[in-house]
This record gives sequence, C-alpha cells and structure tokens, in this order.
Amino acid sequence: MRRVCKGGALLPFFLKDEGLPLESAYPYTASNGSCGAAAPGWEKNAHKISGWGMVWPSLAKIKAALAHYGPLPTSMQVYEDLMHYKSGVYTRVGGKHLGGHAVLLVGYNDEEEYFIVKNSWGTDWGEAGFFRIDYSQMHSLVIFGLTTVAYY
Repeated sequence: MRRVCKGGALLPFFLKDEGLPLESAYPYTASNGSCGAAAPGWEKNAHKISGWGMVWPSLAKIKAALAHYGPLPTSMQVYEDLMHYKSGVYTRVGGKHLGGHAVLLVGYNDEEEYFIVKNSWGTDWGEAGFFRIDYSQMHSLVIFGLTTVAYY
C-alpha cells in the first residue's frame, strides 16, 4: 500500500516506505506545497530511513536522543507572539493560538536552559531561520517536544 505524505505531520511511515526526494526533485520553497509537485521519478533516488521511534517527552530523554541520533523532528503549539520572534530565548507571552507546528530540534544549552531549533519559515525569520526556546516551554501551553521522532 502506498502512503501519502500528509503535509507537515510527524508521520515517519512515509520516510520509511516511500522515502524523501532529493532537493533537486522537490526544492525547498518556505511555503506550503503539494507532495505531488515533486519531479517525476523522484522515488528511484529517494532516501529512506531504516527505522524510527518516538522519544518520551522529557527533558532528559529528548537531550539523550538528540545526542545519540542527531537532529530530531518535534512538535509544538504556536501562538501569535512566535510570529514576531526576532532573537533571544523564546518563552510564550501571549496571543491567539494558531495551531500545531513541526520543527527540527538541533541542539541545546544547559547553562542557559534552552533548545536550539530550526524552523521552516525561511532565513528572514528569527535568527536566520532558527530560534532558541526555553526548556520551560515543554510544560507550558506551547508543549514543546510533545511529539518527537528519532530516525535511524
């Protein structure tokens, strides 16, 4: 059975079964696109993961998975204030709830207690497309890291 990509949902079945197209077959555009827009025949050169697992949403487990597996796709809830983020360590201060969002967790800083995250909103947003988010946002309305996936 062929699976569909389901947009930005953290569903690793697609990456295991169908694979990820090369950048040349499906260039990044910093906008919502269609999985059907990939170049014909992209499947023959697709990168497939051999397996995956969910990471328990605790600070220690997420940091351990990041150190062992490398960058981790994770989820968070987005509020209006994040749209205006420019720099610094983000903690939610208010605004309307805009919905769920998938991001890529790439690092952390224990001394200042924050994660380093790559966003998909382009390099003009935040810190050249990245942001830092306080560890406390795991236990706030943002629920950073609730759904985190490790690929292997």
